[in-house]
Amino acid sequence: MKRRRKDERAIGAGTTSLYPPSDAPYGDRGAGVKDPFDNVWYLATVKKDVTR
Repeated sequence: MKRRRKDERAIGAGTTSLYPPSDAPYGDRGAGVKDPFDNVWYLATVKKDVTR
């Protein structure tokens, strides 16, 4: 089974993309979506530990 990104899964469930996944200089990757009830969700994960 192919793994899908969290934003793709959310958009498939009826949300609207606010901004696509992007990498931050501090090691996180994040995206934003809005659900059909106008709630805004921010999806994030740590991609790299930059403290070391």
